Amino acid sequence: MTTIDCTPFDFAIVGAGWRTDFFLKVAAEIEQFNVCGVVARNPKRAHELQTEWGVKCFDSIDALLAGTNPEFIVVSVSANAMAGVILDCANREIPVLAETPPATSLSEMLELNESIDRLDARVQAAEQYWAQPLHAA
Repeated sequence: MTTIDCTPFDFAIVGAGWRTDFFLKVAAEIEQFNVCGVVARNPKRAHELQTEWGVKCFDSIDALLAGTNPEFIVVSVSANAMAGVILDCANREIPVLAETPPATSLSEMLELNESIDRLDARVQAAEQYWAQPLHAA
């Protein structure tokens, strides 16, 4: 049997809501994933994440990038903040895995898409429901 040596890769998370816990749980179970940092603006929530998951927390993307070097960033923030954070990362040439929705309106989505294309950014939206028959119905 051939084994493949998979070096763990670092990723960061921007956002500290309940969905962030799911990403941290997955990363804890899969040895190829290493969460190198979380942007959590709320000090109480940052402390909770550090205590429960043992991750380093930062209060801004600037601070995160000054202390880490993620291969990509998971953006898990409110719908109203999503497009701005995606573009912030794209402008820094950091690949993004974005929660949904990536924008709050069709016009914002079109503007975001044009910006991503112009920047030649690597952005993927993590939609989990597209193939579920109940949702399609």
